[in-house]
This record gives sequence, C-alpha cells and structure tokens, in this order.
Amino acid sequence: MWPFSTISRLRSEVSSLKKLNQQLFLDKIEIKETDDSVQLFGSPMHLIAEMLFKQFNNSGATNFLTVELKNNKDGELYEITMQKCDGETTAQQLARLKTEIASASNKES
Repeated sequence: MWPFSTISRLRSEVSSLKKLNQQLFLDKIEIKETDDSVQLFGSPMHLIAEMLFKQFNNSGATNFLTVELKNNKDGELYEITMQKCDGETTAQQLARLKTEIASASNKES
C-alpha cells in the first residue's frame, strides 16, 4: 500500500499536468475589442502555423513570404518571414542572380 504522502503528491502532479494540458491546445481565438479580452481554445502553435500556411498560399508566394505586423499598443513594427524549406533564401537568390549576370556578361564579351 502506498503512503498517503505519495498519493497526495501524485494527485498534485496530475492536477498540474491537467492545467498544463489545457494551456497547450487552441482550436480558435476569440478577440473582443470592446473589453480587450481574448479567449484561446486549442493548440496555439498549430493555429498560428495554419494561419501562416493559409496566408502563404493565398498570397501566391512560391518561395517565401514576409508579413509586417504592428503592435497597436506601442506602435512597434515586427516582421515575420516564412520560407519553404526547399526554397532559396534571399542571400542565395542574390548570389545566384549575380552568378547569372556575370555568366551572361561573359557570353556577350
């Protein structure tokens, strides 16, 4: 038979894990501008990822997409860049274009 202290500790851990589990899932976000309240339901990263995928696909982007965000509270601007894993970074694109320009210039000479 387990001692009471072990059972009590395990119940406390289960309670903590249930609270943590509730914080990790987000199915939707409800934002009410009138009272500055936000309600979150489900996995936050899953929802954010799905929103970014949708934005990427709807924009017609083929390689990367940059989205500018403004924090309305302090006016600070932020930028999120999302790129396909098999796509080129802007630095890679620049290097490739410089090589292509140099190659084209050499052919013309």
